[in-house]
Amino acid sequence: MRTVHTRGLLKALVGAAAVLGTIGTAATCSRSLEPLVQVHPMLSTVNVDDFTSSFVDWGLVAVSGLPADTSYRLGARDQIPVNITSSGGDTESVELSPLVCGSPPTVYACQELDLEMDSGYQAQQLRPVMDQIPARFILVSVTGQDAGIWVFDPARLNDAISILARQPHVRYVGPTGIGAVAGGSGGGGSTAPDLEGALPLDFVRVVPRDGHLQARSGDTLTVTYSQPNGTQLTSQFVIP
Repeated sequence: MRTVHTRGLLKALVGAAAVLGTIGTAATCSRSLEPLVQVHPMLSTVNVDDFTSSFVDWGLVAVSGLPADTSYRLGARDQIPVNITSSGGDTESVELSPLVCGSPPTVYACQELDLEMDSGYQAQQLRPVMDQIPARFILVSVTGQDAGIWVFDPARLNDAISILARQPHVRYVGPTGIGAVAGGSGGGGSTAPDLEGALPLDFVRVVPRDGHLQARSGDTLTVTYSQPNGTQLTSQFVIP
């Protein structure tokens, strides 16, 4: 089982000040200046996460995984490399890291933000700034005023909040609260072993190994992870 969480605006779940305080502490503890380390634990599942992914031009493809040993925990700068290939011809690598951060009662998604614009303004107006972070929208409300955002580097979550908060007509931006946690080892908050990573998705000509997945609706995505015992864990997903 994987972590299940809601993506309502965070201020409806917990006080913004309390969560931002937790984010600040988490960022301090992440030792973001230390080098990234690739690790290769046994995984039980690895697949495209269609709940988090946004299958549109200038969207994203998210990949989720679960350790075979649910007591396994990544180090602060550990990442798990997974390959993703599109039938359109592109092959890229995505790094999995913990999905859930914090401790109850303040639990949040490590790489997600909630955004609310002033009335009459739309989140899409922030696209140039999002490219600089880099980040992309997971979803945008019908009015365009509210949005969920994925920050591709978890170490830049605080930077992303600061950058977006300075933009005109941004009413609120903060980490996405976790409404419910289930599965894994049965624990809550940062004890959940669920893993997630994402790549920008673009409907343009393939540019191999550029860190963006180039694909289109109808393409089959193949996710492959090389297990430490020499076997490969694979799954497939067709872009709707």
